[in-house]
Amino acid sequence: MPWGHGAGCDFVRKSCLVQEEDGKTVVPDYGKGYFCTESSQRGCSPSHHYKMGCNLQDYSVYIDNPNPPSMFSYFVKESLGGMKQVDYCPVFGSTTRSNAYELDCRIESNRQQVSFYGEKFGDNSTCFESTGTAVSDTGRCYESKCDLSIRKLRVKAHDEWRVCEYDFEVIEIDNDLQDATLASKIICPRLSSVCPNLFCLNNCAGRGTCNWDFEDENGTVKPKCECFNATDTSAACSESLPLDGKYIQNEDGLSNNLREKFFDSLVAVFTDNPDEWETKSWCWASAMMVMFLLMILCVCSTFCSKKTKAKSSERSDEYSQRSPRRGPPRGYDDRNYESPRRRGEYQY
Repeated sequence: MPWGHGAGCDFVRKSCLVQEEDGKTVVPDYGKGYFCTESSQRGCSPSHHYKMGCNLQDYSVYIDNPNPPSMFSYFVKESLGGMKQVDYCPVFGSTTRSNAYELDCRIESNRQQVSFYGEKFGDNSTCFESTGTAVSDTGRCYESKCDLSIRKLRVKAHDEWRVCEYDFEVIEIDNDLQDATLASKIICPRLSSVCPNLFCLNNCAGRGTCNWDFEDENGTVKPKCECFNATDTSAACSESLPLDGKYIQNEDGLSNNLREKFFDSLVAVFTDNPDEWETKSWCWASAMMVMFLLMILCVCSTFCSKKTKAKSSERSDEYSQRSPRRGPPRGYDDRNYESPRRRGEYQY
């Protein structure tokens, strides 16, 4: 995150705003580019991607909100302050338009039909604090490049590339250039905010500390990563990747657990998109579909067999009612009754 990157320890330990002897509140050097003192100020977001306004507000307007605590009082008028989340420090964090995307310098469609200061919107555009004859301090969008060879920021204003030699340098833009209608001044931003990888690549990836006072063989101060692993000489300590089981150096670190490999494709059926399934996953899905159909077939056959047995039972009951079994005549004792066959009445 670029917020406060390379601003020094005073940025954290000291007050965001200070009052001078005459009572005027100003932004100290370590807070430039981050804090503001007037609600009408226009600047840039910490990442320098958006044009933003100062979110200073008067808490006396809101009945439910008390004034900032005394330890966070930066103005003569005690009710003035920024958001509570940043210790009431006013920052460039309020939108000046209803749609915040219209303030993004990276969106080319946000360009104005008529630009008096030659602003450029696009993928490589950055927000710069600027001044002009028509308005006070404000944020404007210009194309910029982080030059690795000279470790400086280049800005293209009115079709002319200029170099920011140091933080907060003021570059004057004449109005006699190709697309400049009015003269203006561009204030170079803090280099560590717009080009953070020029200062200890990727912040040493959490595997080292950044030595901001390192001097190369030419005596130039160039912050450098000092890796925790002394044998790691990479620019971002990337060779010191911790091997905690998730990261491996070669195939020898792969698990040979058959159970994990065997069921991985089955788990993928329930967790992954079908477009990402492998052949094994499709086999699992097909097998489960076949099993599902077999279960439905078994259930249906069970119900069909029960219906068939019920119908056959009804038919036997009906036949027994129509053709009752011949028995002994009424009044005869079963023990003394002789069937016609036994009496020899039937001849064959």
